[in-house]
Amino acid sequence: MIVCDPSQNKVHYEGWVPHSLHYRNDDQRLTREAMERYLRDRSDMVIVILHAKVAQKSYGNEKRFFCPPPCIYLYGEGWRLRQEQLLREGESEQAAQLCAFIGIGNSDQDMQQLDLNNGKQYC
Repeated sequence: MIVCDPSQNKVHYEGWVPHSLHYRNDDQRLTREAMERYLRDRSDMVIVILHAKVAQKSYGNEKRFFCPPPCIYLYGEGWRLRQEQLLREGESEQAAQLCAFIGIGNSDQDMQQLDLNNGKQYC
């Protein structure tokens, strides 16, 4: 979880943090120049995760629960721009590809990689 402390202009992380966020320094501050660059370039990387409630189906005394998988939507130019930046910096096509993992239960359980090789362009 990302926790913002406006009183100290700091951001710190609690619990499990994706590896891609480890580059941040706890003492990194948001500067005026960085905010101006963000407002000018707007390279947002937004993730929207929608999940349905569990449905119950009963067959006599037997109860079954169905939980459809979540829908994940990516918005913003930042996804494509980040991929282009990685390719410019010499990363391979495979290393620059978007990958996602999903898990159920506790954070200490295995994560499963989602199959994004279905012919769709995600970035």
